[in-house]
Formats: sequence, structure tokens, C-alpha cells
Amino acid sequence: MKLKMSDSMTVMQYASKFIELSRFVPEFVSSERLKMRRFKEELAFYIHNQLAGQLILTDQELYE
Repeated sequence: MKLKMSDSMTVMQYASKFIELSRFVPEFVSSERLKMRRFKEELAFYIHNQLAGQLILTDQELYE
């Protein structure tokens, strides 16, 4: 699954699309940790950088 966040998408729009598409490739998001990592990897660069070094324990924290 390749879903890249575009500059025109909000994080919640991206999250919604990510969740929708991830059901088609369960091995891609086989654990919560992996799911969060995959989500974070494809965030827009400026958002991804803001998350560097933060301890995020749940997908809801990541979306916020």
C-alpha cells in the first residue's frame, strides 16, 4: 500500500484514507506499532519532523 499525504490533505483526512485502505493489506499494519510507523512514514515532511523525538503511544495521539 502506498499512500502519501499530499499538501492539500489534513492529517485527519489522511488518517481516514489510511485506515480505509489498510484493511486491504492487513500484513502491512499487522500490529499497532507497525500501523503507527507506516502512518508516520508517509506524513508530510514538515509534520513528520515535528513528531521527531516525541513518545507517541497510541494512534489517536499520532493523529492529534
